[in-house]
Amino acid sequence: SNLTGVDLKAEDKLQVVYHLYSYRHRHAIVLKASVPRDAAVLPSVEWVWKAANWLEREAYDLVGIEFTGHSDLRRLLM
Repeated sequence: SNLTGVDLKAEDKLQVVYHLYSYRHRHAIVLKASVPRDAAVLPSVEWVWKAANWLEREAYDLVGIEFTGHSDLRRLLM
């Protein structure tokens, strides 16, 4: 459903929040992945979820989280 980049300044880390939903099973889950601010790198989920392409690019552009294995990690807005 959604992928959001979050800046947790007080904790000196960045976080990606994944909101996932299964239409078949009607299950919803929220996953959070935190990384240190000075090593903000996570593996891309684009190979599983094609819509993550734009959402990961947005998190990269606005928050600074890099996604390894992303097919086209370039800035969208800035």
